[in-house]
Amino acid sequence: MNKSTKNSVTLVLICLLSVLTAVIYTENVNEPLNRGYECRLSDQRCSFDGDLGSLRVTFEQPPEIEEELIIDFYFSANILLKRAWVEGDNMYMGKTPVVPENSTDEALKLNSIDALNSFKGIIFLGSCTEPLMKWNLFVEMENSTTKEKRIYRISFDTNSM
Repeated sequence: MNKSTKNSVTLVLICLLSVLTAVIYTENVNEPLNRGYECRLSDQRCSFDGDLGSLRVTFEQPPEIEEELIIDFYFSANILLKRAWVEGDNMYMGKTPVVPENSTDEALKLNSIDALNSFKGIIFLGSCTEPLMKWNLFVEMENSTTKEKRIYRISFDTNSM
């Protein structure tokens, strides 16, 4: 093979690899959530009931920026809270993890109440120049028996100061 042919083959392989990478990225990163796992915060709470179990999320106070927010999670005894985090929807604020209140080295401190597990977490929302900031709270749950996972999304708004 001459040098021109080698360069052409190399260029074609690079193009194919780029297209394949873009397809894999789009399939895995931009996967939409099932509408059954989305909720708009109303009266400071959202509830989900489904095949994985039940989940109730309650904000102890109305969400405000630059204030400590306490969130209560109540969920079926057969499911585990794997992780929870907040992301900005109409602005890039990164991922803010929900951390356990009275944090210790334990990953997630659970309490058992009437066949439900509970978890109390804290977040702190930053502020930006957007007058109406839109947020998403993501909660990843797993069935302890089947290991099936779901990510729930709770959307809410805050006003900038």
